[in-house]
Amino acid sequence: MGFPKALLKLNNETVIEMLLNEYKNSNLNDTIVVLGAYSNKIEPLVKKKFPNVEITINQDYKKEMFSSIQAGISIINEGDAVLIGLVDHPFITKEVINQLIYGYEDGSIVIPAYKGRKGHPIIIPLSLREEILSMKAEDHSLRGVISSHKDVVKVIEVNTDAILFDMDTPEKFEEAKEIWKKLKQKMQ
Repeated sequence: MGFPKALLKLNNETVIEMLLNEYKNSNLNDTIVVLGAYSNKIEPLVKKKFPNVEITINQDYKKEMFSSIQAGISIINEGDAVLIGLVDHPFITKEVINQLIYGYEDGSIVIPAYKGRKGHPIIIPLSLREEILSMKAEDHSLRGVISSHKDVVKVIEVNTDAILFDMDTPEKFEEAKEIWKKLKQKMQ
């Protein structure tokens, strides 16, 4: 997009602030932010507004998104699972996150769906940590990991299409602003 998605503003706050507020208010134990491009612009904001959030920098961010997943997972040494959320899904709420957490069963991959269409964020068990870290980022994807472990995938139907909204173009950002206006009107 030519500008860091994390710093785009909706509702007078940046997308990363919106998401981190939802993560912070959910039942997640900890939050790790993986930064790549524009980390020098995003990191100060995250540190200032969310001092308890751990930040890691993916030096290989140009290699594909999978390298960011690897960077985040590499610093996790304990726990059962990890929720992988994307900054270009700005309308994810704590309710969706909690629904996925409650649906997690030991060793399962949890994927949200809206009317049968799968989206983000997802939960993967840390039992896949070493497998993911051993993969070459430019040759693999999270979709490939999930395909290799279909037997443990658990799809949870959620009541919002926010899990499908991917703000990956300037046009989608304009659409996100319109969606936000409608959401604000509903809340008033």
